[in-house]
Amino acid sequence: MNSVTPELIALDADTGQFCEDFGNHGRVSLSAQMGKGADTGLYYPTSAPTLAGTTVVVGGRVADNVATDMPGRRGARF
Repeated sequence: MNSVTPELIALDADTGQFCEDFGNHGRVSLSAQMGKGADTGLYYPTSAPTLAGTTVVVGGRVADNVATDMPGRRGARF
């Protein structure tokens, strides 16, 4: 699941506990690859994540027209 923070969270459906073997103890930062000095408040999840085989597809947006030197790179993989 995603949250109001820029991260993807994996929970065990039976226990409700974090999946410790996913990411960093059940969490993956969705803004980590945005580059140095990135304001994580610029990333917003826009839809629920979708599982396609072994790939998690996450929809989100990065606020535009905030700065002229936006950090990050295209095609970031986590």
